[in-house]
Amino acid sequence: MRARLFLLISVLFLTACNSTIKNTKIDKNKSLDVNHGVVGVQIINNAEQLTPPHRDWTEVIVVRIDNFEDKKQKAVAMAKSKAKTKDKDSINKDNVDWEPDVYSLSPTREGLIDSQVFIGSMPEGSYIISSLYSYYDGGDYTSWLNMPVDHSTGVFKVKKGQLTNLGSVVFQPLLNVQQKSFWVQKSSQKAYVTRLDAQQKLSTFLLSNYPNLAESLDLSTVHLWEKDELDRFRSNLSKLSRQNAYGKTAMPLTIHGKGVIASKFGQIKWQDQQGQWHQLDLNTNSQLAAVLETDDQLMIAGERGEIFMANSWLGEWKQISRVSANEAITWFGKGENSFFVMTQSIDEFNIYQFASLESDWIKLRSFKRKTDRLLSAFGHLFPIMTKSGQLSVLNDNKLFEFNPHTSSWSEQISTRMSAVSQLANGYLVGIERSYWGAGEQVISLDSGKTWLTVNRDLMAFDDHETQRSLPVVFSDGTVVTLGRKKTKAKDKRNLRGELKVISTTLEQAENNKSWSYHGNAVPECETLLAQISSADEIYFLCDKGDVIFTQDLGQSWQHVIKIDIADMQLKFNELVEATNAEKLKQQIEAKSKESTQL
Repeated sequence: MRARLFLLISVLFLTACNSTIKNTKIDKNKSLDVNHGVVGVQIINNAEQLTPPHRDWTEVIVVRIDNFEDKKQKAVAMAKSKAKTKDKDSINKDNVDWEPDVYSLSPTREGLIDSQVFIGSMPEGSYIISSLYSYYDGGDYTSWLNMPVDHSTGVFKVKKGQLTNLGSVVFQPLLNVQQKSFWVQKSSQKAYVTRLDAQQKLSTFLLSNYPNLAESLDLSTVHLWEKDELDRFRSNLSKLSRQNAYGKTAMPLTIHGKGVIASKFGQIKWQDQQGQWHQLDLNTNSQLAAVLETDDQLMIAGERGEIFMANSWLGEWKQISRVSANEAITWFGKGENSFFVMTQSIDEFNIYQFASLESDWIKLRSFKRKTDRLLSAFGHLFPIMTKSGQLSVLNDNKLFEFNPHTSSWSEQISTRMSAVSQLANGYLVGIERSYWGAGEQVISLDSGKTWLTVNRDLMAFDDHETQRSLPVVFSDGTVVTLGRKKTKAKDKRNLRGELKVISTTLEQAENNKSWSYHGNAVPECETLLAQISSADEIYFLCDKGDVIFTQDLGQSWQHVIKIDIADMQLKFNELVEATNAEKLKQQIEAKSKESTQL
């Protein structure tokens, strides 16, 4: 069987597409099928999203491989039973069509931010992940994406009544996923999928979501990936993806440095007071999203309620627990006399208060989470700390204010927003919600009660990340963002105009004639990281994850983070070559075995 494995896997993807795909969804109200085991795997896209309108994957397609011969023999027997007597002996078993057993794992977002955990139950056997699949139905059109996997992750076994923990699997783009051509081409140069070395413990997460499985599963033995000849190549790719983690959550620091960029795979980039950048690698594959600092402590948190604490960036990090694994921690706020935190689950956002980093969290309020795609005109939810240290929450078109003295909430009408960030100097910057995609850039001087519009020139239609990027406001009231400098009407070479770093004052931000134009923006690096930018250094996030900055308003640029696509491509090519060599080896062994039998 093993000698034929690579031959069979090479055609699995095409075969699976024509097979009946079986659902593996686990019923939360029923016990596990007596002949089934449970499989769990975390999928991490090392990018902001797959591509509009696909945020992530809808299915993980797996194929059973240990019953191929049995399935084939049954298909041959069926063909012979239907054939005429004189034709029975002429049936070539290699030409008989048959279907492998194909299963679909469904995702959950409980306790997660951008990654997904796929869980399902399947009969005992050996399997591979055939592909990752994403489907979108917008009402007026449908769209789907597919990423083949097969040898890139390897083989795993399912045992009845037991758990198979496949840990984390990464989808790593090598080209820009935001380019329309990315998903059209079938080249191995565009992306890879591989498993990560570090194993995520999924049993606690699993039982939190499916408590009935506690009685059905024997967790004394947990199965992992099967070891094979390609493991060292996967390990190299795993390390590279972690080292080159995509991060877009920027936050200012005031005590233990100047700023941070939180990333996937437990990675943090932090800038010290001297302006130097460093990388912190925490013992997790989770996406990090929130940082809190006091004079003598740091707290970092993210997906699945994971929290890490240390006395300094270079100190010993310990993991603690404050909420369940079903909640992702997405924000910390520092009030006048206490701290605040926001978590998100599938259905709601929760706001907590706590007195110190060592104390327990007290829930203040929950807000219903709007997830229906048809409600795209609704604004998102954003916690805000006012300049006086009070907590406010902007939820859709209402601003809720918390009174710590009476523990009560008041509310007033506000503006629907799709993005909001609070700068270190207290200014709020945001993007208005719009029926037609990205809205206008806005700035609030009164903690979200009112907003002024940033009026700049852009392309008539979608101007890529420029439209969804926040502005930055310096302490002296200077506003900096990106905008297009219109060319003369007779210049037909560049009808869109040049995309430049532009500046004006708060008083003039609503006047699109007030802008001063500076250096050119870097193509595909159009997301301004306002939270960590200052008059000295303005930071931008690139589509593939690089972070660059300018000290002279775009006249020159330097890298802070440079994603090493070339090395990842090199290591992936090594995996492809090793796989092809292994296939050839198995083919030779199979032919030699057949010759010996003859």
